[in-house]
Amino acid sequence: MDKLIQFLKSNPIGRILYAPVDVVINETNVFQPDILFISTENAKIITQKNVTGPPDLVIEILSPSTGYYDLTEKKDVYAEFGVKEYWIVDPKKQWIEIYANDTKKFRLEQRLEKSGILKSRVLNGFEISLQKMFDLS
Repeated sequence: MDKLIQFLKSNPIGRILYAPVDVVINETNVFQPDILFISTENAKIITQKNVTGPPDLVIEILSPSTGYYDLTEKKDVYAEFGVKEYWIVDPKKQWIEIYANDTKKFRLEQRLEKSGILKSRVLNGFEISLQKMFDLS
């Protein structure tokens, strides 16, 4: 994610936060995404204690213990409450899926496996090759 940090330094459009940080979606849904991005225009949702509202972008890195939950329930809640983009990364199998929010439902925007160029709508102008992301080059 070094390239993502470099991109945001060159394009100060928001902040990237890493777990552990609580994201309070509502009273019954509090999550700790692996990585999240909050645009400058939504910065007010960042408090000293937590994030109170949906981030613009959530990145979940799959693990055996959380994979199913990340792919189903969490994904549905993020979509319903307005997360604009959701990335699911599988470092073991070296694939990534990028979902865009389309009226409170995620639509698969891009799926890459071991190669290809990842592009983000939320991080306009950000691109990275999957080979670099997974250090395959």
